[in-house]
Amino acid sequence: MPIAQPLRGKTAWKDPRVIIGVILMVLAVVLGVMTVNAFNQTENYYTAGTDLLPGTQLQAQSLRIAEIAPGMVSENYLRQGDIPQDAVVLRTVKTGELIPVQALGTHDPGLRTMVVDLGSELPAHVGVGDAIELWQIDKNLNPTQEGLQPISLTKDAIVAALPSAPSGFGNTTKTRTEILVPVSDIPSVLSAIGAGTSIIAVPLAS
Repeated sequence: MPIAQPLRGKTAWKDPRVIIGVILMVLAVVLGVMTVNAFNQTENYYTAGTDLLPGTQLQAQSLRIAEIAPGMVSENYLRQGDIPQDAVVLRTVKTGELIPVQALGTHDPGLRTMVVDLGSELPAHVGVGDAIELWQIDKNLNPTQEGLQPISLTKDAIVAALPSAPSGFGNTTKTRTEILVPVSDIPSVLSAIGAGTSIIAVPLAS
């Protein structure tokens, strides 16, 4: 009686379908690891820990660190550890914003802080660091006189500190506000203050 011979089928690992399945599994694992590593890789950038106004000396204690995925931020923003020596803020950077490299320099931006009694309150949306214009109105003149036309005092002022509350004397209510004024416009603002005219702040569109 002949003895049955064992079946000589294809070995499982030589089956093309098995090989392709293994390759796909390996690729899936590799891609998964690469994806996780990519998400775990971050770059550190500085953000403003408080409102940074023009003329502010940039110091590490006034900054915060933001971890950002690679490619999400351009090289135009300040990386951790790259604070330039003697860096000065040249334009307003609001709290939480990344620090634009172009907003920094080493020269005096040419602004000085003045305390101005405004003839009306600032709009509710205006905050520290916002740009404003200052205009002069002489309320002592007759409305029919040409002199009542408003006079521009400066078009490049910045709110340095918001008033706590208006102060009033009699029927006159004024809002005392700290404002950064260009050096070249200080004489005009001082003249308006000395003349006792009403000074109005007009916010610039942002």
